[in-house]
Amino acid sequence: MIPSLEKTIRIIRIMALAGSLAFLTACSPVILTQEYTPTQTSGPTKEIPTATFTPTLTQTPLPTVTPTFTPILTFTPTSTSTPTPTPQLLEKCRIIYIELEEPQTIYAAYNCFDGTPVYVIYTTLVSAGLSATPTPTGDFKIFEKIESRAMSGPGYYLEGVPHIMYFKERGYAIHGAYWHNNFGHPMSHGCVNLPLDDAEWFYDWAEVGTLVTIQQDFDDIPFEFYIEE
Repeated sequence: MIPSLEKTIRIIRIMALAGSLAFLTACSPVILTQEYTPTQTSGPTKEIPTATFTPTLTQTPLPTVTPTFTPILTFTPTSTSTPTPTPQLLEKCRIIYIELEEPQTIYAAYNCFDGTPVYVIYTTLVSAGLSATPTPTGDFKIFEKIESRAMSGPGYYLEGVPHIMYFKERGYAIHGAYWHNNFGHPMSHGCVNLPLDDAEWFYDWAEVGTLVTIQQDFDDIPFEFYIEE
């Protein structure tokens, strides 16, 4: 009987629960749900303003340019003018040229034999040797200077010959001549005769060791004349 009792109790509980549910359903309010659909009404459409982008110009200052001075190299040509020779500058370049072609001439010059011009600073007429007693040609050096002495040879004797400069053995010399005035033409026994004043100038200017060049002419030497005052 016990199982039947338990079954009965369960049935009673189920029925009570069903009654309660029916009561709750009958008493509960009905909630109607209605979907809202917006209705479009005619009329002027309000224009929504469109945003317009207006760029703002911002002035950006340019950088300040500081000029930089760049020196331009310019070519300055070096003067090629002929320098003025001086005895101090060309002291070791002294040379005496004697030209045998008439009119016979002597030149005091500077020649350094380095490609620079030959500067003639003094010139005068002379008398060299006659055809029977010619003056030797070639390159020589003054080896002795005597201010005055007597000179003699076959057929002549001369007292007080001034300003003698020997350039070759056997008595060949450059010196003054007071016994004639026919300079520019052969007159001597082999020496080179100069007018007295010119003989003194050469004697003072030349030194022992000064070169002496004697030729028929000097057409091959480009003399540049710079006559000292």
